[in-house]
This record gives sequence, structure tokens and C-alpha cells, in this order.
Amino acid sequence: MAIVLLWIALGAVLAAGLLTLLAEIAWSTLRPETAAGESDFRFLLTKTTALTAVLGGLIALPFTALRLKHTATQTRHAEDVLFNEKLNDANTDLHARYQTTEKQEDGTYVDIWKDDIIRRNGAIDRLEALAIERPVMAPRIARMLCVYLKEMSREYPAEPAPEDVREIFPWVHNLSVKRSDMESAAQVLGRMAKATGIDPQILAIDLRGVNLQAMDLSDLNFAKANLGEAHADGAFLFNTTLKDAHLHYVSLVKAIARNVDFTNCIMESSYLIGANLRGCNFENACLNASDLTYADVDQSYFKSTFFDGNTNFDVRDIGRASFRDTDLTDLEIDVQMFEHAFGDASVLIEPFPEHWPDYELDDEEFERENEECTVFGMGAYIPPQLRTPPEQLAVDPPCPLRHKPS
Repeated sequence: MAIVLLWIALGAVLAAGLLTLLAEIAWSTLRPETAAGESDFRFLLTKTTALTAVLGGLIALPFTALRLKHTATQTRHAEDVLFNEKLNDANTDLHARYQTTEKQEDGTYVDIWKDDIIRRNGAIDRLEALAIERPVMAPRIARMLCVYLKEMSREYPAEPAPEDVREIFPWVHNLSVKRSDMESAAQVLGRMAKATGIDPQILAIDLRGVNLQAMDLSDLNFAKANLGEAHADGAFLFNTTLKDAHLHYVSLVKAIARNVDFTNCIMESSYLIGANLRGCNFENACLNASDLTYADVDQSYFKSTFFDGNTNFDVRDIGRASFRDTDLTDLEIDVQMFEHAFGDASVLIEPFPEHWPDYELDDEEFERENEECTVFGMGAYIPPQLRTPPEQLAVDPPCPLRHKPS
């Protein structure tokens, strides 16, 4: 509104000035001709010409702006049409097939249709490029890939795990990725948050019940994704982010999931049998009714982690795992399993390990004490309550590494 008023005011001033000049020109024609008058007349004509040009430009300004706006709208529309065409072409190639002829046992030849795996992988790669080109379209593309994985998992379902634990390890060893295009789609979804800068919650990755067995999902981000009832047995998840993800009934049997961030994960009734979970972060994770039989949780971090009486914590190796603010009283465990683990008085466990500090440590103290325990080993670590006070060290000789019982 202010711009319109300014345009009207400038137009009125220029129009008034032009009328004034025209009046002066008309008056000068009535005066006697002189050399000075002829020079003034020419100067008036020049000013009138310049002012007329400026006034014309001012009058044409809004129409020029409208034309430019219309051109920009047409250009943007053309770009949208081109983008949608590329998106539709990639979406069409997601179900590309080709015809081939195969010889039958009776010697006859039959024309059959097969999925074009190479073309489908190319389509998935183009969808990733389109998501990077227009991050605002990333959630839409993510939904396409999620639907694709769900539908392909119907045709190529996960292999059921054997009930006998002793048969699980050779079973996992024989697992393989059913389709390379399925693995590519899962990897694109895991890269999308970082590549596009879109919040994982907006991407809303939904892979419930999807077959991810034996896939390489390392260094990917599935934060806030829904992986409930997904099958990732034998999968590789090095340094993968699963923060705030829904993992209820997920199957990670014999998965290699080292340094995975499980913070705030809902992992109720998950199957972690034989999984390599070294260095994982289980802060605020819910492991109620989960099965960790033969799992390796060495160097993992359990803070405010939820366990219940249905959790099977018969792990293969606790090792140097650390525990804080966690209730372990419902678990059927042997305290000797925690011989090399670290914790403080915030952990509820019976009996309480003697080599743990008998009071709650703050964050800085816990990190320092845990580092000492890791560097020097639990055999040389002395908990704070058994150390000689500094004032006594001035009069008494240094005590041995571990407190000798009286």
C-alpha cells in the first residue's frame, strides 16, 4: 500500500512539473524573439522531453513489474512441471520390467517378464538426487521408498529364524540380501536426513515389517523412524543412528550393531539374540521383554534403561559396560557377570558389586572414574570409598592398588 501511495505521489509531482513546462513553452511563443529567448526555449523543450520520458517510465513501472512477476510464475511453473515429470519417470521405473525368453524342460520356449533390477536401482538413485535438488519434496520421496520396500518385502519376505538357538549362527551365516534394489532404497532413506537437511521427524520413515536381513546399513540415520517388526537379522549397522526410533518386536538376531545410538528407543519384545552391541548407547531405551541371549554388550552404556522380569539378559559378554540410574533387580543375573563392568550407587542390583563407588556420581565424576577403570583395568581400580584420604597420605606410606581386607 505504501509503495502504491509513493507511486501516485511521484506521478502527481511529475505530471504537475510537465504541465508547468508546457505552460512555460506556450507563454514563450507569445514573447518577442531574441537570442536569449531562443536558448531558453530550446532548454525548455529538452526538460520537457526528459520529464515526459521519466513520467512514461513511472506509469509503465507497475505494468513492467506485473509482466516480470508473470514471467517468474511461468518459469517456476515450468520448473515444477519438469521436476514432476522427472519424479514421475523415476517412480515409473521403480516397477520396471523386461521381457525375456526361457527354455522349458520340454524344449519349448516361453516369453516371461522379469523385474529390471538395474533400472530400478537407477530410479532409486534418481529419487535421491531429486530429494537433494528439492529438499521440500524429501518427505514425499521417502514415503515412495517406504511403500516400495514394504511391497517388495511381501514378495521377498524375511527368512524365519530357527527356534533352536544353536541353529541360529549357521542360519545367519547363510543369509543374503534378497534384492539389491531393496538395499539401495533402505540406504537412500538412511542418508536422506543428512543429504537434505530435513528433520527425521518430518521425513517420517515407516519401515514396519520390512525385510532388511543381511543389508549394510552402516553410518546411516534412522532417527525417529518406525522399524517395528522389521527383520534386520545379520545386518551391518556400524555407527548407525536409531535415536528415538520405534523398534518394538524388531529382529536383530546376530546383527553387527556396534556403536549404535539407541537413545530413547522403544525396543519392547525385540530379538537381539547373539547381536554384537559393543559400544552402543542405551540411554532411556526400553528393553522390556527383550531377548539378549548371547548378545555382546561390552563397552555399552546403560543409563535409565528399562528392564523387566521378562527381559532375557543372559548376554555373552557384559565386559566393560557401564550402568547408571538403572533398575536391574527384575533380571535373573549373576553379579559375577559385572566383574569388569562399571556403575555407581544409582544402580539397583543385588548384591551390590564391591568394586563400584557406593554413592551416586555426577556426570564429571562418572566419566572420570569410568575412564580410570577402563585405562587401568578393574583389577587395579580402587573405588573412592576405599582410597586413602589425601591428608593421611602425608603421614602414611602409599597403599597398594587394591584395598587389603583386615
